[in-house]
Amino acid sequence: MKKKIRVLIIGILLLTVSAGYYFFTNFHYGEFNKYQRFIWLFKDSVQEDIDKIVCTGLIGKNDIEYTFIYKKNYFITIWEFRDLLKLDIKKTPFYLNQNLDESTIKFGQTENINVAPFPQIKLKFGFEIQNQIILYVDKDTKILKNIDSDNYKGFWGNISKMALCDENGDQLIFFDYTLTQQPKNLKFIKDSTDNMYISNDNNLDSKKYSEPTLFILYKKGSNIYLILINSDEIFDDRIINILNLR
Repeated sequence: MKKKIRVLIIGILLLTVSAGYYFFTNFHYGEFNKYQRFIWLFKDSVQEDIDKIVCTGLIGKNDIEYTFIYKKNYFITIWEFRDLLKLDIKKTPFYLNQNLDESTIKFGQTENINVAPFPQIKLKFGFEIQNQIILYVDKDTKILKNIDSDNYKGFWGNISKMALCDENGDQLIFFDYTLTQQPKNLKFIKDSTDNMYISNDNNLDSKKYSEPTLFILYKKGSNIYLILINSDEIFDDRIINILNLR
């Protein structure tokens, strides 16, 4: 009987150690103020307007996510995915009007809980990107302008929910803007030159609109960078000009 109890205790301890090791090696831990990691992604002319004190990061085994503040009202997320030399972002599909009511990630951690205008983010424990990434955006996301260049692609618009997935369609990162406080009375207007911009309108239902977002996938060397720009102020796709995407 005592032998069975000892075996049971040893088994429980082994399971506990294994679970702790898995958690420790797959959890993203926090980092602060190491702006040097990504300051090069901003043009020299705007770097003095980047807050180098209030910048925070999440460090994973294959990725780093950092948030920056530009001119006090622009909030920039930069997510680096390393060692993806063979991945071609030009072939990365964006699937629109998808059913993304909630995340399918079962084991992960959640960040940016009620931290507007950042989206709430759920990321899968220990996720790895290998051959391809796929972006799914939900039916409530409104893309106002597609952005395409030799080494980056993306869009500008208002995002409701989106998911970054692997080649099998399994969610790795889930972005949800509906769980953070929305600015009031935003609408989309096309001017005489067919440019879209966002304006206030007291007659609109603010629950149907989120703040604008610039979404960019950028490749430099063997690394991929996911960039999100949000603000509590009105802005358009020209905000991309603060980025150094050469």
